[in-house]
Amino acid sequence: CFMVLEAFCECLMPFLMTKLLKEAQITSEPMQPILLYGGLMILLAAVSLTSGFLAGRFAATASCGFASNLRHDLFYRVQKFSFGNVDKFSSSSLVTRLTTDVTNVQHAYQMCLRIAIRVPLQFLFAIVMSFVVNPKLAWIFLAVVPFLGAIIVSIMLYVMPFFRRIFPEVPNNHPVYGTMFMNFAANMLGLDHAATPMGLKAMGELQTLNADKSKASNAMIMFVVLGASGLTI
Repeated sequence: CFMVLEAFCECLMPFLMTKLLKEAQITSEPMQPILLYGGLMILLAAVSLTSGFLAGRFAATASCGFASNLRHDLFYRVQKFSFGNVDKFSSSSLVTRLTTDVTNVQHAYQMCLRIAIRVPLQFLFAIVMSFVVNPKLAWIFLAVVPFLGAIIVSIMLYVMPFFRRIFPEVPNNHPVYGTMFMNFAANMLGLDHAATPMGLKAMGELQTLNADKSKASNAMIMFVVLGASGLTI
């Protein structure tokens, strides 16, 4: 509910700005529309800020509850280990599973809650508002979206062999390849809200492949270097 309200307010702000500019140019008293629409924009900004705060709070609460249940189940599962399993898994490894790994899953779960709801809603509201502002340009916008998707898929197929060469520690066809590419694609398109959770999810998946949990693996360092260099360019 709060994510819906936040996304709606963010998409309504440019529409009010357009109305403000139009009415300020045609009226003899420009201060009247400035005060009216400016006040509405301030109100929407406050509502969006409050909704984002509450949405983040509830997402954090849900992720903490999920991590708590997961840690509880893992702990009791470890208690049922046989002597052979206890000898196979070291104490430090089990502690890492119950702490660091669960925390990474918690952060990924929290980010996925926001990205899976907020981004589709923003896309839907953006399409609706584009039709309200200018239907002809809106149809052009809808026509371009499939081409952008095709370009992203084509780039993914082209760079996937390159990814396998620079990440030799990651097994072939591992899901982290798709997550890393979506992070890079979101950065290239300027979608910061989508790039951040994808980057955190990719780091969490790379951490599960890391043999030494106490330090970053070569694949994690390479991913950070590629992301930082891409953002700098």
